[in-house]
Amino acid sequence: MQKILIVEDDIDIQDILKKHMIDAGYEVAVASRSHGDRNVGF
Repeated sequence: MQKILIVEDDIDIQDILKKHMIDAGYEVAVASRSHGDRNVGF
């Protein structure tokens, strides 16, 4: 499975992108300052 990182501060856009990428077969990680994320790994 291929992996993809979504970097987006808008939670609604994150959710839409994440759903579409999962449906397309990707393993998804999300990073945003709104969640306080600093390190993202798969």
